[in-house]
Amino acid sequence: MRKNFFLTVIVLFSFSIAFSADSDLKTLHQNIQKTLTTQPAYFDTAQGRYIPACGTSHFVEFNFVKNQAATDPSKALGPLFHIPRPDYGAISEQTYDSPAGFFKVHFVTQGPDSVYQSSVDVNPADSVPDYVNKVADIFDSVWIFEVNVLGYNPPPSDGWYADTLNGGDGKYDVYIVALGSGFFGYTAPETTSGSPAYSYTSYIVIRNNYPVPPFPNRPIYDNVRVTVAHEFFHSIHFGYDAFEFEYLPGDPDPVRPYWQELSATWMEDIVYDYINDYLSYLPFFYNYPWLSLRTFSNNFSFPEKVFHPYASCVWAFYLQERYGGADIIRRIWEKCGAVSGFNLFTATEDALREVTGNVTGFSDAFREFTIWNYFTGNRTLPGNFFSEANIFGVSMDIDTVHSVTSADTIFVNIGSKPNPPQNLAANYVVFKPEPQTAQDSVGGLEMEFYGSGAGALWRISAIAYKSGFVPLVKEFAYSFPIGFTDVNNWASYDSIIMVPTPINFLTNFTGWQYGYRVNYDSVLTGPQTFFTRDTIFQNFPNPFVIRNTSDLTHFPFTLSEASNVFIDILTPEGALIKRMRTPQPLAGNNAYKIKGLALAWDGKNEEGQTVASGVYFYRMKTKHADKLMKLVVVRER
Repeated sequence: MRKNFFLTVIVLFSFSIAFSADSDLKTLHQNIQKTLTTQPAYFDTAQGRYIPACGTSHFVEFNFVKNQAATDPSKALGPLFHIPRPDYGAISEQTYDSPAGFFKVHFVTQGPDSVYQSSVDVNPADSVPDYVNKVADIFDSVWIFEVNVLGYNPPPSDGWYADTLNGGDGKYDVYIVALGSGFFGYTAPETTSGSPAYSYTSYIVIRNNYPVPPFPNRPIYDNVRVTVAHEFFHSIHFGYDAFEFEYLPGDPDPVRPYWQELSATWMEDIVYDYINDYLSYLPFFYNYPWLSLRTFSNNFSFPEKVFHPYASCVWAFYLQERYGGADIIRRIWEKCGAVSGFNLFTATEDALREVTGNVTGFSDAFREFTIWNYFTGNRTLPGNFFSEANIFGVSMDIDTVHSVTSADTIFVNIGSKPNPPQNLAANYVVFKPEPQTAQDSVGGLEMEFYGSGAGALWRISAIAYKSGFVPLVKEFAYSFPIGFTDVNNWASYDSIIMVPTPINFLTNFTGWQYGYRVNYDSVLTGPQTFFTRDTIFQNFPNPFVIRNTSDLTHFPFTLSEASNVFIDILTPEGALIKRMRTPQPLAGNNAYKIKGLALAWDGKNEEGQTVASGVYFYRMKTKHADKLMKLVVVRER
C-alpha cells in the first residue's frame, strides 16, 4: 500500500504537461486555459449589464474526463493528468497565511497577475498588500460561517502531498491571478486520498481585480465576498463528492453540475444576505419557466442555459424557507456525499422525508415550488412565499392568457405548445374570468387537462388568485392521460392559473406536450369543497363480469391530503392474488370516483393469469383510511 500511495502522488502531481497518447486531455486543458483568460463577460441587453460567471464547471468536466481516461485500459496516460496550479512564471511568488490559519494565499505584486493596488500596505502595514490581507480575512470569515456555523465538513487537506506540490503545507491554497472578464473565479478538484475515493482535494483561484464594468458597481470587496462564499462552497462540495453531477452521454452538454452551481449561488446570499448578487441571474429562470432544473451549458451561444443553473438558486431558497432553514441543504449534501456519483434527487427525497416526518417528498415539494414561483415581482404577496420576492425584479413568464366568458369553451389540443415544459419545469396558463351579466357572476370553471407521455408523471395545480390576496390552490386529480379540477365562484378572482409540471427524471429535454379544456359551469358556487377525511367506496362494477381482455373494475376513493393508495386482492382465506399501488402520491383534497381516476383491476393475478370466478376480498389503504371489502368475479370467457 505504501508504494502504491507514493506512485499515485507522482502520477497525479508532476507539473510537466505530458498527456502521452491522451490528446483529449491536453486539448481540453488548452481550451479551458484559453476560455478562462479570454472569455468576455456576457452582456445582457435586457438588463443592460454584464453577467460574469463561475469557471468551476470546466474543471468538473476535466476531472470527469481525466477519471474516464484513468479507467480506460486502451489509453496510455502521461505523468500529468490534472491541470497544474497557477504559475507566475519568472515573477517571484509570495504567500500569506490567513490570520485564522485556514488558508495560504499565493500572489504576486508585479506583472499581469499583480494584485489590486499592490503598493497599498496600510491596514495593516505588514509588507503584504492590503488587497491580500482583506482577501485572507474574507476567506477566514467564510470558512467560519460555512463550516463552524452551518456545520459543513471542511474541504479535505492536501497536507499529505509532497511539500513541493501542495503549495507549501496543508493549508487550503488560494491563488490570486488575472482572469478573463467573464469569470469571478473558480475551484479546481485535484485528487483523493482514497477515504472515500470520491472525496477530493481542491484549490481556489480568484481574480486580482474586479473592474467595473463588467463586474457590478459596488465596493470591490463585496465582489470578493460573493466570489469567496461561492467558490469555497465548491471546495466543500468536492469534499463530499467530486462527482455529484449528472452525466448524459451523447448530449451536447453531457457533464451537468447544476446542483453545485445553484447551491453555491444560494450560499452567496446565506453568507452575505445584503449583497444580493443572485438577482442578476433570475431572469434566466423566470423568463424560461419551461427549462428543466437540470439545464446546464458552457456554450455562451445559449445564455439562457449557461445562467439557468445560477438562477435556479431559487429552488434552494424555496427548500430553505419552506423546510426549516438552511440546514435542509446541508442534509442534502451529506446524503449526496454518502454515495459516489450523482444521487441528488434521491438525497433530496430522503432529506425532505426526514424533516417532514415522511409527509413530503420531492414530487410534492417541486409542485409547490412551481406555485411559489408565480408570486414574485409585481405579484409579490408580503409575508407569503419567497421572503425576498419583492426584490426579485422579475415575474414568471406566462405561456398563454385566455379570457373566459360563460359562453366560452377553451379547448387546446395536445401538441400545440411552442415551449412545453421539460421535466422539472412548468408552464403557466392564465384564465381571466369575464362574466357578462350578474347572473354569470354565479358559478365557476370546470378544468380538464390532457397529458402526453405516461412517463411524464404530471402534477397540475390550479391557482385562483385575486391581486393582493392569498390565493386558493388546488391540485388536479390526474391519472394518465386525463386530469380534472374545478374552481367555484370564478368572479371572485382576477385570474385562475393552471400550472402543469412533469416531475420525472427522464432525458426528454424537448418538452412534454399537453392540452386542456376549460368552461364555465353555473353550479360551481358556494364555499370551495375540501375533503376532511379519506373515504373508500365499493368497487364498480360489482359483480365484475369479465368478457373481454379490456374489462376492468374500478376502486373509487377520496383523499383529504396527498397519499399513495394500496390495494391487495385476496382469496377468502387471505392469500394474496394481486397487489397494486399508485406509482406516486396522488393529490389531496380530490375525489377519485370515476373511470380514469379510480384505480382499476383487470382481473389478473400476479402471474398475469385471469382469476377464476368466485368471491374475493380487497383491502384498500390510503394515508388515513384502511378498509376490507368484498367483490365478486364472474368469468364469461
